[in-house]
Amino acid sequence: SWFVDFDPVRAKMEGRAPEGMNEATAALFPDALEESELGWVPKGWRMGEVGDFARLRKGTVNPGIQPDTVFEHFSLPAFDDDQRPVIEQGATIKSNKTPVPSDAVLLSKLNPHIPRIWLPGTSGRNAICSTEFLVFQPTVASCRELIYCAFSSTAFIARLQQLVTGTSNSHQRIKPDQVAKIEHVVPTPTVVKAFESLAAPLFERVHANRLQAQTLSTLRDTLLPRLISGQLRLPEAQAATEAALSDALQE
Repeated sequence: SWFVDFDPVRAKMEGRAPEGMNEATAALFPDALEESELGWVPKGWRMGEVGDFARLRKGTVNPGIQPDTVFEHFSLPAFDDDQRPVIEQGATIKSNKTPVPSDAVLLSKLNPHIPRIWLPGTSGRNAICSTEFLVFQPTVASCRELIYCAFSSTAFIARLQQLVTGTSNSHQRIKPDQVAKIEHVVPTPTVVKAFESLAAPLFERVHANRLQAQTLSTLRDTLLPRLISGQLRLPEAQAATEAALSDALQE
């Protein structure tokens, strides 16, 4: 709502205090909108392009030449499953991949009518992704939470769908360089910094919750049959659950 509907600005225009922020943060927003090529935007903000706040990372690696190295593999099936990367050795990965730095946001270029925007959790040094993902990093005056929210907006997804090539609904793609040229409002650096301080802890909590949910699901599938068969007693199951959750929270 900060960068699409401009709720804090509209609240100040109506004489209300913006919700979900303190006075210092509210003071960063103007109390007026001005007309631009894309419509009304907060006064003092400028119209620019996605490339002004998100830098496209290029280049590929071949995991197969490191057969014993363990990789975090961010693939399309992994996203569709539970948004957790697959942990696998280089020997099992048969094609080139794109490196995923710790500050990355992943955007699928395949079939944008099915939005796949991925904000990875804490990525290891051997994090890679399918070349069907575009890897973006924040510019100096940006943050990855801003990129993620911008890419997730209805207006941005609609614009992506206008850029597709290919006639088959199952094999439509967008050209990487076109994404960087999509017009987008660019907030001031102080607003971006304030947004990062509020949004980053929330996204970290989402990642932790997803990790915990996966751990509990794995435990259920592992322990329940043993409990039913009598191979495992309840106190032992409780101890195993507590240990697994503790390990998950430390990742």
